[in-house]
Amino acid sequence: MSNENFISYLREESRDLKNCFTQFSFQAITFCSIALGVLTKYQTNHPYLGYSGILIVFITLSVGRIGIYKYSNSNRINGYELFLDRIKILENDKNWDKDYKKIGWEEALRAWRSVQPTIFQYYYEVGHGKINILKYEHNNLKYKWFEPKTLHKKGTVYYTGSYLKTMLSILNITAILGIVAMLVMILQFYQEKSYYHLCFSILSTLIVIVTFFKKSKQLKQRRILLQEGILSIHSCAIMWQLVVIAHHKAIEMLSIKNKNTQIICSLHGYTENLSLVTLDLREHLKKEGASPHNWNPKIETLNK
Repeated sequence: MSNENFISYLREESRDLKNCFTQFSFQAITFCSIALGVLTKYQTNHPYLGYSGILIVFITLSVGRIGIYKYSNSNRINGYELFLDRIKILENDKNWDKDYKKIGWEEALRAWRSVQPTIFQYYYEVGHGKINILKYEHNNLKYKWFEPKTLHKKGTVYYTGSYLKTMLSILNITAILGIVAMLVMILQFYQEKSYYHLCFSILSTLIVIVTFFKKSKQLKQRRILLQEGILSIHSCAIMWQLVVIAHHKAIEMLSIKNKNTQIICSLHGYTENLSLVTLDLREHLKKEGASPHNWNPKIETLNK
């Protein structure tokens, strides 16, 4: 595949990912709007319909999560295109080997899945139920290469677009209307003095409210990272450079010198080597004043 065709392929895939989220969003909003209309008309006589608010909240949160996933993949793809454009400048850099360009898309993705999550976990809080905020020890870094917004001088504006934020806000508003329906249901059960149903509806509503605010906060932070942080297109381009270097260093570690020619007999050990190179990158970033742009690990050191 030629470079032009490859770029077209990447752009089409990125566009399809975004369009997919748009379709899911409008379908979810349409469905939930109909459900809310039915609630408005019939809930007065049938308070149990208020439980459908659970479904509305679940749908909107799920679509929001899908949107974050789709845009993460899209930014990764667009970041790769930006990386391909930028390496043209690096051709005469002593730290940049021209052979680094020789890497397939799936090869690059394989290396990405080891390097990027490791560096992400180095900078940000991760774990089940946690919000991906920057770790405390990194707050005072002078050069936050992974947060492009911090690199701009005062007086300049870094505009990331508002489409994703707007769509997530609409989904959140829809979810809140679903919660309102549940609150109305509680009031109805209270007025009817149906205390058994009242207790169950209060418990259900509290669980839904806590889940909604917790999940929506997580989605908001991921959206910020997509637009202003390590998951942005700009940061992904830098990450791709690190990924490609790590991949080729891992391959070099497999080389066997034979009559002054490097021969790869097998890819057995590649994953382990990639892990070693990734650990070297993480250690490099721990150094005071370290920059990802000057990382160039020595094979001799990694092989020890």
